[in-house]
Amino acid sequence: MKSSRSFSEFESPQWPIPCWRTGAATKDQPFEVDHYTDFAALQGKLAAQTGRLFAAINMKLEACVVNYHATTPSEIQSLEQLSTYLKQLIIRVSAEADPELQSSSTIFCLYQSNRWGRLKISEAAAKTLLSHLETFPPFLEVLQNFGMTKGPQNEGWGCMYGAITEPSAGEHDFTFECAYILRYPKLHDRPGSMDPWSVRQIGLYQKYTTLSKRGTYIILEPSSDLQRRLREVCKPGTHEVKDFLSHWTSFHLLCLGSLEGNWQQYINFLHEQVESIDNVVRFSSLNPQRDEAYLPKAEVTFQDMQRLQYFSDKLLRASHVLKTNISTLAAIAEESNKAQMLEDSTQSRRYTMLHKALSTKSREFGFILENTQSLCKRTERMTTVLRDAIALQDNQTMKDLARLSSQESDIMLRLTRDSIREAKAMKTITFVALVYLPASFTAAFCSMGYIKVQSLEGGISLAVSREMWFYMAMTLPLMLFTMTAWFCWERWSARRTKYLDDICRDRHPQDPDPLVG
Repeated sequence: MKSSRSFSEFESPQWPIPCWRTGAATKDQPFEVDHYTDFAALQGKLAAQTGRLFAAINMKLEACVVNYHATTPSEIQSLEQLSTYLKQLIIRVSAEADPELQSSSTIFCLYQSNRWGRLKISEAAAKTLLSHLETFPPFLEVLQNFGMTKGPQNEGWGCMYGAITEPSAGEHDFTFECAYILRYPKLHDRPGSMDPWSVRQIGLYQKYTTLSKRGTYIILEPSSDLQRRLREVCKPGTHEVKDFLSHWTSFHLLCLGSLEGNWQQYINFLHEQVESIDNVVRFSSLNPQRDEAYLPKAEVTFQDMQRLQYFSDKLLRASHVLKTNISTLAAIAEESNKAQMLEDSTQSRRYTMLHKALSTKSREFGFILENTQSLCKRTERMTTVLRDAIALQDNQTMKDLARLSSQESDIMLRLTRDSIREAKAMKTITFVALVYLPASFTAAFCSMGYIKVQSLEGGISLAVSREMWFYMAMTLPLMLFTMTAWFCWERWSARRTKYLDDICRDRHPQDPDPLVG
């Protein structure tokens, strides 16, 4: 089958791609429908996502033409190389006359710069490639699940699109086209992460014509296992490559077989993390100082709650990804049933193999999903228990603080009582001193020698010394000076306090008490 593309179209590729159309549905072809695509909306939607999807530099596109006799891999690093490659591909397809050479497949692999990075292909190169391959519009929905993001926002989006043309050259001739996404867990090498696993995705596109047995494949971010399996299967001259080229179901069997079986290890890792938190909750105690020495000591913290919520979120996301994978496999089975109705009975074995593989993988995902959902329910119960345990610990802490506060209050009460007792003692001492103060003053004054007391017959004689005036002259001025100095100090202190109050009031007018402000 010759390509309908001409060389001149590579200079200005048509964009959006002309829509694939089918004839009207008939009784014999009830599953065929017309596609009504809003090209303007599709172009605008893709233009808005261009900066996120495509990288302007460091282009890396791997292409490989596979037939029974040879496998021709190529690495394309620029738009010019891609245009030249597609031109040569048209020439090669047009020149092939050998039926075994005509039964060939072309595989294109696109990569991201990192897990959440842009695709390593420019916008112009992507448009050129998709325009040449005449991919159906739903493939762009798959494409938009890739590109640069700030997190795993696209993990929850599942999609599978299929289309079958009506027979044209013969009764059993049709073109099968599909695009879908499968996701799988994989270990990463990012240091310092609580979870060493990350969920990866593979975007797959296939266009296969049964009459010429020509297939076109686009693989977005292929896994290492899928790349290895493609190299093993596509060895020239082997039975595997002949089987791969002979029917469209072989590609999906290869993809299902290479889908990394790390789901069990990933869920087991999450189970271990949840179990470790459960052990902390199980052996935690409100009063570890009162526990027996032989019991393990543990105390739940808010960090345990954060860890539990983190892994609970991981389990919910894994559960949703498993559901989308199961739905995708069911959609592939539905599309294969439509295609089987167009083929003769000689190909029934291939459809049986595909349905068996899809059923087996769906059953496997279903068992893992049941385990994941069981863990999700367990984390919900653990969250409630952990929250109650933290609340009880906080309550116990408040009780301990209240007990300590009560003890401090008792201590303050005892100190207050002691202070009162000391104050009473000082009061008694002061009263006794006041009682004896006049006598002490009189004894001291009389002992200075200024006044002499003599006993006479019938009375008492007082003789005042002439030096008495000197004592009075010294004592009264000093007493007057002391009282005056005290009075002045008090006035100055009051004025200074008022001045400082006025300054504070001016600086903080909103404060009712400027000293507090």
